[in-house]
Amino acid sequence: GTPATSAVPSATSAGTPATWSTSTSPATCAETKGSSPDRVPRVSSDLFREISGLLVNAKRRPRSELASMYTEWDFSNVISEHDELWTEECLEPEEDVAERGYQGLQWIWEREEEEIAVVAHG
Repeated sequence: GTPATSAVPSATSAGTPATWSTSTSPATCAETKGSSPDRVPRVSSDLFREISGLLVNAKRRPRSELASMYTEWDFSNVISEHDELWTEECLEPEEDVAERGYQGLQWIWEREEEEIAVVAHG
């Protein structure tokens, strides 16, 4: 599917606002590699994931593995080393998915940047 990405502005070295930075679902970093200019921070977050559980393709790789594969990305917003959202027994309840999406929107609203774009899949 299409990568889950959130673009948010960042500060340049001169302290003036840059155009945007990038945030992505940790499950799709390979697909979004190079999707923004080199000067733009790239941030991965579990808040922008699609529904989790049951489906093997919805399970993310360990955070350290992703960080070593995609060194230009910041994985500090990924909740845990291993995918705690995924379970083989059932899909994540829709209420939990909605709450995580709401938390993602709150995270964006609390940012200081002026321009934000969000792209998600699922």
